[in-house]
Amino acid sequence: MYELNKLNSRTYYFDCPSRIGLYKQNETDVYLIDSGNGKFAAKKALKEIESRNWNLKGILCTHAHADHIGGNSYLQETTGCKIFAHKNARCLVENPELNIVLLYGADPIEELYCRFLSANPSECLDVNDPEFPKEIKVVELEGHASGMVGYLCDDGTFFTGDAFSSYATIEKYGITYNFNISKTVESLLKLKTVDAGVFLASHSEPLNDINDIVGYNIKEIEYIAEKILSYVKEKNIFEDILSRVFKEFNIEVNTVQYALIGSTVKSYLTYLKDLGKITAFTEDGKLFWKSV
Repeated sequence: MYELNKLNSRTYYFDCPSRIGLYKQNETDVYLIDSGNGKFAAKKALKEIESRNWNLKGILCTHAHADHIGGNSYLQETTGCKIFAHKNARCLVENPELNIVLLYGADPIEELYCRFLSANPSECLDVNDPEFPKEIKVVELEGHASGMVGYLCDDGTFFTGDAFSSYATIEKYGITYNFNISKTVESLLKLKTVDAGVFLASHSEPLNDINDIVGYNIKEIEYIAEKILSYVKEKNIFEDILSRVFKEFNIEVNTVQYALIGSTVKSYLTYLKDLGKITAFTEDGKLFWKSV
């Protein structure tokens, strides 16, 4: 694990739980795509970079979740490298505790301040900044997270962040975190239009063709949406809907999973409401959901 693998003429990736991409701009300067899930991963990546006499010039963030920006602060403090993110993700890179606030909807409880959800802050520039590498195209891939982007490199490699999940991830977790279901579907369809030779998602092996996996992701979203829709044939409150999701998908309930899956279920409810398939109303001091 943490070996550096070549993808294309200018691109590589570190084989670790949250893939770290690498773009070689010239003989010495390199950029990382994300920084891994913490200091340990960042140290491993930097050691390999320095062993090749390369210079870490910057980090390109696909989005601001802790397992993607966990190494930012260490690498920036150690090397002085620049960090770039989409305007909607910059504030979360600089203030990562806001990710937990978004999940909880208020000042979070102590249990949510864990390594899985929390990263150290780092200074961040916009992807439109003049110092951003001009050889790399930014592709907006909203959905899984606010401000998520992919990076299409000039050698034909496309780093897609968490825009799609692997077969193994879907099989293991059943339901994966999503902030906006509608935009996730839009981004999945957009992926199929991108002309790239290699696609690398953050939790997947490199792929030359993503049509099948994209289709599988869309079918899984449709399946989950239909399941949730079936839970509200009669009026139902959020807590009972969430409880059924945990049981349906055999998810072990803990504080972190409650926050992540709870947020995702709310995203599905919004998605179904926007489609006109369910309605929301208050009664007896409760918010009810019901199919139309």
